[in-house]
Amino acid sequence: MKRWLGLGLVVILLLVGCAAREAQLPAANTGAPADERSFAEGGAAVGKSEASGTGDLERMVIRNASLDLIVKDTLQTQTQIEKLVDEWEGYILSAESYNYGEGQVTINLTLRVPAEKFNDAMAQLRALATEVRHESVSSQDVTQEYVDLESRLRALEAKAKQLEQFMKEAQDTDAVLKVYEQLSATLAEIEQVKGRMQYLENSVALATITLSLTPDVLAQPVVLPGWHPSETVKGAVKALVGTYQFFIDALIWIILYLVPVLGAIGLVVYGVIRLLRRIFRRKPQPAPAPTKEPPTPPQA
Repeated sequence: MKRWLGLGLVVILLLVGCAAREAQLPAANTGAPADERSFAEGGAAVGKSEASGTGDLERMVIRNASLDLIVKDTLQTQTQIEKLVDEWEGYILSAESYNYGEGQVTINLTLRVPAEKFNDAMAQLRALATEVRHESVSSQDVTQEYVDLESRLRALEAKAKQLEQFMKEAQDTDAVLKVYEQLSATLAEIEQVKGRMQYLENSVALATITLSLTPDVLAQPVVLPGWHPSETVKGAVKALVGTYQFFIDALIWIILYLVPVLGAIGLVVYGVIRLLRRIFRRKPQPAPAPTKEPPTPPQA
């Protein structure tokens, strides 16, 4: 019984592998009619285009954008955005605010809006701002990933059906447990694939817009009244150049004027000193007065 069970498992795996390869081949090569796929409004994929007849898929594109807006009143602008999101049939995914005191608040919002209203939503959000400081838009094409997931899902579902049928026919307890383990792993993998497909469909159907709202008062540069940094820099540079000019001019005067003058004065003084020394050396010195010798005492 176990030998027949093992042979049956091998046959099932071979059949599932062939089914998976056939599912990945284009419809034109297999001769089978193209699977119908249409996309829900906003880009969510559910089948192929029937009208074209070419089997080409509409693209599944995930759109994301970010806006950095300068507004007059952030709280009032937030209220306006909440009303617009309701009109677009979207929702606010997250919101956070920072209070800087004196009624000045910055707000960050993350919006999810239907993909078909993405361009209109961006235009209306720009219109709320006095200045658009930064804007970025990005797109991600996930068409191929979605098609691969569909093929993988069909192969896994076929494998699960074969395993269920084989488990019903199996009479050996060990064989039933082995098939049950494979069936449980296959069903878990099917749920993972379905979850990823649903995530892609939701991401394509709803675009994500990240907003940063800043009041125009905080956006202005911080400059004290009467203080002009550029003028201060100019004054400092001018003073520095003036200092260098003073030292260079002083050096020129020292080399070209002061050194020659002091040299000439020094020569005159040196000459006078030499002359005076010569005069004093030629003056006659008075003869010394004769000294009287003491009388010698008489000899006895």
